[in-house]
Amino acid sequence: MTTAGALFTFNNMPSGKMIRNWELLGVVVIFFAGAALHFVFEWSGYWKPIAWLVAINESTWEHFKLAFWPGIVWALIEYCVVGKGTCNYWIGKALGLLSMPIIITVIFYSYTTLLGTNYLVLDILSFFLAISFGQFISYRLFFANKLSVAFQWLGALGLPTSATTLECWGTVAAARLLHQVRTGDTFEKMRGRKGNSPS
Repeated sequence: MTTAGALFTFNNMPSGKMIRNWELLGVVVIFFAGAALHFVFEWSGYWKPIAWLVAINESTWEHFKLAFWPGIVWALIEYCVVGKGTCNYWIGKALGLLSMPIIITVIFYSYTTLLGTNYLVLDILSFFLAISFGQFISYRLFFANKLSVAFQWLGALGLPTSATTLECWGTVAAARLLHQVRTGDTFEKMRGRKGNSPS
């Protein structure tokens, strides 16, 4: 079967190759969707209602959203195609998504501590690696021994729970975010600054 056939053949029990191809495609889709979200706030004319969804400045927190929300959308799409043919789909996706911001944080602060500053190429690379590793975690769990019903429910609830956790974390900076939107302290100002934050 060709690569295209392995990717788009819809069966009740998708093959391992088909599932792998969807995970690899997910890396590409999440990466470019996240890259687009980096600029959407600026393209929208700094429209406030979408500030919770897209990056509004260059802080580490804002960059978590670039992988998280596209990852959730992709997980829902992928479930319709291959999800029912895996053992631990939702717990796999939940853990994969939660690993992405952790990896971004570890790589970013590790290399900026060593080098003393941040570099765009390394920021992009860390973003790509975080997505790739998150998708790999999901893929491995898809073929692990089937977890108990309790863990399956945990996975099913993992995505909305992790999304809620992410938003609650963001509320710590809610007042600062609102101030940034009102004063224009977003991309046009942050890009002119130097410091240890992803670009």
